[in-house]
Amino acid sequence: MDRLWFIVLDTERLRSALSGAHARAARNALAPAATAAGVVVVDACVVPCGVRALILARRSADIRAFARRYVVLAARGLEDVHVRWRVAMRVVPVPSPRIGAWRAFIARMRAAFVEVPNMSDQTPVKPSSAPGRAPRRKGAKATARAGVSLVRAVDLVVDALLGGDECAARLRRYVADHDAPADDASAFARLCEVIFAQGLGHAIVIRKRPAIADAFEGFTPTTVASYGEADVRRLLGSPIIRNEAKIRACIENAQRWCDVAKSEGSYLARIARIAAADSPAEGWPSLTTAVAADFARISETAARQTLKRWGFFTAFGNPGSRRVIERLGLIDATATPATGQLLVGSVADALLRDPYAVEGLLALFAALGPCNPEPRCDACTLSTRCPTGAQRHAS
Repeated sequence: MDRLWFIVLDTERLRSALSGAHARAARNALAPAATAAGVVVVDACVVPCGVRALILARRSADIRAFARRYVVLAARGLEDVHVRWRVAMRVVPVPSPRIGAWRAFIARMRAAFVEVPNMSDQTPVKPSSAPGRAPRRKGAKATARAGVSLVRAVDLVVDALLGGDECAARLRRYVADHDAPADDASAFARLCEVIFAQGLGHAIVIRKRPAIADAFEGFTPTTVASYGEADVRRLLGSPIIRNEAKIRACIENAQRWCDVAKSEGSYLARIARIAAADSPAEGWPSLTTAVAADFARISETAARQTLKRWGFFTAFGNPGSRRVIERLGLIDATATPATGQLLVGSVADALLRDPYAVEGLLALFAALGPCNPEPRCDACTLSTRCPTGAQRHAS
């Protein structure tokens, strides 16, 4: 008796290699591979890093035969065969009553991963205006649609540079670092990390995070608030960022945190109360003022960075992400930071992704590729779609 199976065939290292001719070959190989193996493809979707399919087959051996035949056929007729497939595949049995849910899942993937053509297949885009002239303004929906297409193209570039596994791991860490804190200790730890990062950058703090958390005993505010001179000397001897002014600021801020908690139940309750009357579209100005006033060594910028790490997405924009969306012509250089964040959020909604994941992807592209503070447009695969690149080529 035939059974339903959901199978996942991935490219090596989850590389986003299936676009253009390779994506078409991957789709066209489904039917002949199924015929050769004696199975039926109920539904399928080709995504940049592989294929997802619902298969009707009698035995798991038939599924393996289909996979072997599929990989061969997907490469046939391509002059430049650079797609390598993982040896192992994932196979999940699907109960017949659940077929509707699985088909809906494939439909969502099909909608999310509209094929992005190869960069080499595209006609170079001519500059829409002379260098230095402001581009014609687009509506918010048109800008978001353009952003979706460009983010998908950025996805391919970053995956090619890092590999899908490494890219996914870095984005998971980025999202986790900005997720809403679960309790006061997590929120206070992120406030202290912003203080320690001043003048150094968050990368150094992230590397030392386990040692810092251990030295501060998990950053429980009541514990840190009780620290005295002996604890300051202990911390200065620990393998952390040994800056006495920053250490004392963290201790003072723990005391301020606890003072607010006595009157409002918890510090996060104060944040929630202010946020209820604040404006995310303007970058949470009331919250920014409150956090800057509540704590020592917290400027307006540091307050915005803290709020961002507490889950307030529009409070602060990643500089690399902002640089990319400006150069791609999605926002004007004079747009407020909150405007840039709202655009990233609208693109993330259209892609059914976490906004922090989209922002992290753009930041990775800025850090890894040629879109550095001084751009190298001649080495960028997106230069034909980028107003900055097009203007540089024209000049």
